[in-house]
Amino acid sequence: MKNTIGFIIVKRRVLISFLIYLFAFCCSANIMTVKEFKEEIKNNSFLKEHGVNEEPVTSQETDKVDYAHEYANSKGGGKFNRPLEQYKGDTLLVGGGKNVGYHYKKDYEEGTKIPSKSDSTNWKIYIMSRMEERLKNLPLWYDLYEPNVPVKIDTIEKKAQLAKKIEQEKQTELDNKIQETNKYYTIDIDPLSEPDFIASFTDLGEMSKIPDNSFQNVIFESVPLFLLLNPNTIKTLERITKPGGTITLENSMQPRLLVVAFGNTKWKDQVYKQLANQVKYFGNNTNKFDIILKN
Repeated sequence: MKNTIGFIIVKRRVLISFLIYLFAFCCSANIMTVKEFKEEIKNNSFLKEHGVNEEPVTSQETDKVDYAHEYANSKGGGKFNRPLEQYKGDTLLVGGGKNVGYHYKKDYEEGTKIPSKSDSTNWKIYIMSRMEERLKNLPLWYDLYEPNVPVKIDTIEKKAQLAKKIEQEKQTELDNKIQETNKYYTIDIDPLSEPDFIASFTDLGEMSKIPDNSFQNVIFESVPLFLLLNPNTIKTLERITKPGGTITLENSMQPRLLVVAFGNTKWKDQVYKQLANQVKYFGNNTNKFDIILKN
């Protein structure tokens, strides 16, 4: 009897695992394959018109497609740090939070994340913390706070003055950061970023907790562009942005990826119009630029 029950439990677990796998596969099935991506670039009328459809597809482009599949079923948890009802503004910052940017020392060294406008002082705060470490551990050193005017810190009084200066600067920067962050309602998948809402923007279930037409403005800042290749991202953007509202994609690059991502959306003409000059002068190798869409 026990063996029979155990067999049934194992069988159920296998079935559940299979169903989860099947669900994940189905959810990412709407994301185009690398082959489909290449075909879309080759045959897209806008890219043909501007002569960039025949340029070889780069590894950076195909990597974005792979990433879109890899992270298609990512979860943030759908947890509110600040209920939306408490926010009195009208702008959503996707990829924002009180602590966005570099969370660990190695992140600074490897450059794995880009500080967001909601925390533009991360690097400076990190440098000041490094100075505090040196202040504690080294009896003699030069003031890195003003590197162009080296001052030897060789007395207790000078150390105390510098320590006070560091604390005042850090508090000012933190106050400014909080004030800046409060202008936006923030969403990020990483809880370490301390966003208002911890969620994956590509997860329709988690994002369903944000009501329709919640924001007049939605800003994607330093958000990986591969998210745009996931149809769920487009669906959520259209749903939570008020009619007539704006969607801003900051620091965009790789225009062919944007053409493919928005080619079958209501924003297609807006994207094509804004990309026209970029591809005319720079081809597919553009500098960073912003795309602003009207919903």
